Amino acid sequence: ANQNWLYNLVTSLDMHPNAAGAFGKHLAYPDASPYTVRDMDAHFGNLLKYPLYLTKDTNSKRFEANDQQWMQLLHFYSDNNSCMRRSVWEKIPYRPVKFGEDQVWADDIIKAGYGKLYAPRAVVYHSHDFEPAIHRERNMTEAAFFKHFFGYALIKNETALENTLKDLNKNDEAWGVEHGLSPEAIEKQKALNEARLGGYLEGYLADTSEMF
Repeated sequence: ANQNWLYNLVTSLDMHPNAAGAFGKHLAYPDASPYTVRDMDAHFGNLLKYPLYLTKDTNSKRFEANDQQWMQLLHFYSDNNSCMRRSVWEKIPYRPVKFGEDQVWADDIIKAGYGKLYAPRAVVYHSHDFEPAIHRERNMTEAAFFKHFFGYALIKNETALENTLKDLNKNDEAWGVEHGLSPEAIEKQKALNEARLGGYLEGYLADTSEMF
């Protein structure tokens, strides 16, 4: 999305010799759903609330307590816009997994004592607007992945699903009205919310022993 994309990735690693990798920011495509634009901006904007360079010692108490929110931040890594230090990659290569190889790798390098970097000025366009059925399937895989490798439960049961869906739909309807979206666009977002949470529950309940 800018002429300095690669420079901003590489120089961020140059500035932090102990960093194993750096990843950059994603922008939604210009024709993406307004909800997709909102959510991506919020996700990458949230990363700016923390140090750009993170290690397990950044907050050792939360790391040692295996704080789920903190661990998710530590192992978030997006390799469709990233630069890895070759000398570290040769010691700690990607595991042969079927999904989420970048986040498993980030978890491995953090636990091995290396750091990772967020390079917010290394920007690419990358987003998806899926139909509900595909959205459900992808989120089922994601939830199963988090359960299998990290022990996280994104949605545990039907009650949690119903309560979360109610809140999401209420907020998204209000946001859509506020931003002048059509009733059809708002209803589509509600269908995607239901698909995503349904996928989360399906993934949590799945037998993951042969999935990854």
